[in-house]
Amino acid sequence: KQSRLLVLKNTTDNPQWELPGGLLEMGEDMESGLKREVKEETGIEISVEKLVATWDYWLESFRFKDNKVLDVRVIGLAYFCSKTGGKIKLSHEHSQYKWTTKRELLNLNLALNSKIAIKAYINNKF
Repeated sequence: KQSRLLVLKNTTDNPQWELPGGLLEMGEDMESGLKREVKEETGIEISVEKLVATWDYWLESFRFKDNKVLDVRVIGLAYFCSKTGGKIKLSHEHSQYKWTTKRELLNLNLALNSKIAIKAYINNKF
């Protein structure tokens, strides 16, 4: 059975496809944060299987929810996950979703963070 990857189309001024995910809340561990973000953005429940990619970079003028703007260092982690329950119901952050194959991913306009993780996914067997 070929695995499929869930990607979401964001609702920014320049819509791009991206992986579900987001920022950790204070005191939250990686797995709990990932499960929470996926549930908030998609309505589905997941099990976290394997770390597949890490990256970091500086981002100037990041605007937080409280409108505070700071230069921040982004440390990204991407995990291979399996759906364990729920039905897809997108949050206001996304307008579309699709379950894609590795080949289909090559034709999508991907957000920067997701490009790194998806490259790792394409180059590995899961």
